[in-house]
Amino acid sequence: MNLTGELHYHLEDKDYARVKFSEGINSFSIDIVFVPSRFRQRGIGKELVNRVLAIADAAGKEVFVTVRPLGQSSEEIISSLIRFYQQFGFELTDRDPGLAHMRRPVSPPRIFS
Repeated sequence: MNLTGELHYHLEDKDYARVKFSEGINSFSIDIVFVPSRFRQRGIGKELVNRVLAIADAAGKEVFVTVRPLGQSSEEIISSLIRFYQQFGFELTDRDPGLAHMRRPVSPPRIFS
């Protein structure tokens, strides 16, 4: 069985950021993280990823992500996204032009305040 979920972070007016994720038998995957460009660099994407990681940690599952920017891709953008996910404990497992595969091992559950 594969369950999917989506978390929204409501912004001004009708704008929102979102993260889509899937849960499989042994792991989670982060499928899409989208923050409108005018709201980037405010920690919103980080908050969304942290929420998915908290769910995965509570379930005792590892997490996978394929880093693949929407729209045009460059080495600079891919490298920036790799660094973004590394701050959460993700490790690079495979690298192709235009995308990267990353894995985060099972972590103990975290508590948010």
